[in-house]
Amino acid sequence: MKWEMSILAALCLSPLMSGISAAEDALLPEPSTDMVREAQAKLKVSFNNLSIVDFRESPLPGLYQADIGGRIVYYSPDPELLIFGQIFDKTGTDLTSLALSETHLKRRKVVDLDKALTIGATHGPEIVEFTNPECGYCRLLNNFFEAEFEQGRPVRRKIIFSTSTETGLRQAEHILCAENPELAFSEVYAGAAPSRLNSCPEGRERAEAHARMSRQAGIQGTPTVWLDDRTVEGFRSGEILAFLQTKRGK
Repeated sequence: MKWEMSILAALCLSPLMSGISAAEDALLPEPSTDMVREAQAKLKVSFNNLSIVDFRESPLPGLYQADIGGRIVYYSPDPELLIFGQIFDKTGTDLTSLALSETHLKRRKVVDLDKALTIGATHGPEIVEFTNPECGYCRLLNNFFEAEFEQGRPVRRKIIFSTSTETGLRQAEHILCAENPELAFSEVYAGAAPSRLNSCPEGRERAEAHARMSRQAGIQGTPTVWLDDRTVEGFRSGEILAFLQTKRGK
């Protein structure tokens, strides 16, 4: 599908999402019935590359809905089909968006923003940004936010490093251990390759906590940005700019 491909074109898919981990399973609610339990198990076997944050019956009998980390998909166990799209009721209410907002709140609960790296302005719109130092699209997004700041339009960014490779974790640790983490972040995302990476137990523990929270929140790739109760996957500057303008009252 064209819209699906456009998102993936601006998204660095994460090795965190190569399968469904025990940590992710722990976030799933206990299935309400045996039929839901069986459908959920069948989905995991047939589509084992999905990270499932929530699974339940959909508004359509025989069809189930799954939150796969910021997107709702529908699943028909027989035949085994994944369906992408929106469901509306007779009043025009978008039931898919309502379900996504509900599960978004659930994902936010597993992310401790006290552990995030806060950069940018002390005021202005706040966003949560899942990023990876190895991701080119993440660097483009950083360029976008730095340009906003330079033009007098500050953004407060809560950074969560979403990486599981040793290289990515070491770069995240380097930033978190720096005397000036915001400057180190800017340098790394500008392509700098320090001759010696900073290292400290606190930074390593924090970087690993970021990766763990990313898995638990079902982050499929980077960059992923939380804009209040919405999830934006990939470098989609138009959507992010529209959110920022709305928050600024412009």
